Amino acid sequence: MENVNIKQKVALIGAVLYTIIIGIGMYISFHINGVFYGTAEMVNTLWYIEIVLTILTIFITVKYFSWKEVGFVKLETKQMLWFVPSIIVLGYMCFLAFSLSIENGLSTEQIKLISLVGITTLFVGFSEELMFRGIVLHAFLKTHNKTVAVIISSISFSLLHSVNMFGGLDVYQMLMQLVLTLLFGLFFALILLRIKSIIPLMIFHWLWDFSIIGGSVISPANEVANFASVNFIIEIVLVIALFIYLQVVKKNDNRVIA
Repeated sequence: MENVNIKQKVALIGAVLYTIIIGIGMYISFHINGVFYGTAEMVNTLWYIEIVLTILTIFITVKYFSWKEVGFVKLETKQMLWFVPSIIVLGYMCFLAFSLSIENGLSTEQIKLISLVGITTLFVGFSEELMFRGIVLHAFLKTHNKTVAVIISSISFSLLHSVNMFGGLDVYQMLMQLVLTLLFGLFFALILLRIKSIIPLMIFHWLWDFSIIGGSVISPANEVANFASVNFIIEIVLVIALFIYLQVVKKNDNRVIA
C-alpha cells in the first residue's frame, strides 16, 4: 500500500510539474517571442519544451511504474468499436486539413513548418497521454473505483490547459477550453478502460492536434478547427454511454488493476 501511495503522489507531482513546464513554454512563446496560442508558429518555441516533457514522463514511468502499468499492453480490438465514431471524424478532419495542400501546393516554408508541427504534436500526443491517461489514471485505479480515477485524471488534464492563458487566451476562451478538455479527458479515460492499450489514444491525440495546427498553415481560416467541435458532441454521447456500461453492467468490477 505504501508503494501505491508513493505512485499516486508521484503522479500528482508529475502532473503539476508537467503543467508548470508547459506554462513556461506558453509564456515564452507569447510574451517573449510574440506568438499567440493556437497559431502554428508557436511550435518554434514549444518543440523543445515538448521534448523535455516527453523525457519527464518517460523518467516517471521507468522510475516508479512500468510500461505495462501505464497502458502499453495488448489492444482489446473488439472494444475499438467505441472509438470508431471519433476515428471517422478524425479522418475527415485530416482530409479537410491537407486536401488543400494537394490542390494548391505548399511553399518550402510551409513544408518546414508543417514538418515541425508534425514532430511537436507527436511529442504532445505521446507525453500528454502518458502523463494523464497512463500515469495519473492508472495510479489511482489501484486504490479507487473507476469513476474516481477517471475524474481525477480528467480534471488534471483539463487544468493543464489553464496555462494557455500565458499564451494569450482570454479568460472566456480559457474556461471554454477547460470544459472541452474535461470532456475530452473523460472520453479518453473511459475509452482506455475498454481498449486497455494507450497507444491508439496517443496516435489519435497526435493526429488530432496535427490536423488542427497543421491545417492552419494551409488555411488561415482553419475550417478544421471549426469542424473539430462536432467530435465533442459525439464524445458527450459516448461518455454517457460508457459511464452507464462501466457503472451498471460492470458494477461488480470496481478496479481495472488489483
